[in-house]
Amino acid sequence: PRKYQLEDIVDKYFMCNSDKELLEMIEEKLPEDERLGNMCPVGIEDVENEIRCSVKILVGQERERIGNNARAIARILHGLSSPQFPYKEWHQHALWRKHLTYPFD
Repeated sequence: PRKYQLEDIVDKYFMCNSDKELLEMIEEKLPEDERLGNMCPVGIEDVENEIRCSVKILVGQERERIGNNARAIARILHGLSSPQFPYKEWHQHALWRKHLTYPFD
């Protein structure tokens, strides 16, 4: 029964040496189609599509200055000032800091 599975998981929580070990143990108890490795995070595709759209817009508007410079594009989308893209000049641009929470590394 599920009750015993939960108790087993809680017991093993205190015996596991790492979060990864605990996660692997929990994953083994789940049905194959419910395992995290088989799931796409909710909305990740929408976020990626929004970023692609922002990049296309930015490159289209600023092709002369940006070209295909991924670092420059990431800096603008994160709102990171640089000598080439200073805050005073860019902070009012619609895409400045638009994707601040999305990791670009």
